[in-house]
Parts: sequence; C-alpha cells; structure tokens
Amino acid sequence: MQELMSDDGEHVIFRVAVRLDRTGNGSDDLKWVDWDHGFVTDKIPRDVRWKDASAGIPNESFRPFTAIGECWQTTGIHGTFVRDEAVALANILAEAVPDFEYRVDRVEISQKRTTEVKVERMNRVVKCPNNPRHRRFMTTAHITEVWIVDERGEYIEALEGDKEVTHGPDPGNNWTCYECNEQATIVD
Repeated sequence: MQELMSDDGEHVIFRVAVRLDRTGNGSDDLKWVDWDHGFVTDKIPRDVRWKDASAGIPNESFRPFTAIGECWQTTGIHGTFVRDEAVALANILAEAVPDFEYRVDRVEISQKRTTEVKVERMNRVVKCPNNPRHRRFMTTAHITEVWIVDERGEYIEALEGDKEVTHGPDPGNNWTCYECNEQATIVD
C-alpha cells in the first residue's frame, strides 16, 4: 500500500484505476494507476469535473474521491466505500476521456499500529534570543541504526530505514536557533 491509513482498522474501499502506457511509446507494456493522475485529469473537461472550479468544488461524482470524501477522511486513501460510486466515476471518465481503459479495484486494507518508542514532549519552551518568530532549533537526539560491519566490527555501511529513536531532545542539551545560529534559551 502506498499510503499509511489515518486510523487503525479494517476497510473495503473501491478505487478507480486507469491503464497507461508505461513506456510512453505506444508499446503493450501497460500498467494500472490511480485515475487522479495528470494523464487523465488534464484531459477531463472542467464542467465534467468541477461544479465550481474557482472555488474548488467538485461535481458530486468526483466528491467522494477528494480529500473531503469519507474514505480519505477515514483512511487517508483516495477512494470510496461505495462500489456504485466508483463504477459511476469510471463510466464518467470513460466517456469524458475515452483515450484510456478504466477499471474499479476492490481493495481490502487493514492496519494496526503499535508504539515502539515514545518520545516525551518537553514541558519547557525553547526561545531564540534574537527573534521570537524563530521556531526551529538544532539539538541532539539519540538514534540507533543497524550497521553492516566486517569481521573486526569495523563500520561498512548503515542499513537504510533501520533506525530507532532511543532518546528525543532533552532540555539539558545545547539548543541553537536554526534560523540565526544563536544559542537558544529554555523557558519554564
């Protein structure tokens, strides 16, 4: 799955996919991608997609597939929980942009998150002495990573993505303003 769901749970969603020429040279090497892709959306007539384009209000058939749709709000994935809405959109797209082939995919998704490391939030505030609008600072956090080593334990390389925060930023650290490089102060 390309996105991470907003909430844990199990859902069945329906997504509209379009079949595109992967190579761009008219070959038979085709792949299916989400319909909301520039290849398709750039060709949809404005009056088909938008009820009011200047206000960003989509027509009803497109609404469930936007960020204000229930599926996005629940899962963080563009799609719909209603099969007939996906079929209706696929038919609208096939009529408006007949250059492509469309299908409706049924996707079963499940997610359960567990906390690996909890980083405690500081009860104090860091301030830049030069400018109170500076809100980004440099400080130390402790992160472990998995290394590939030789037979003597000498570093060769770190494995991509295998990192864990063991200690987040601490009020006792040195804090430097990222904007102006001035030593920051901690305020209780």
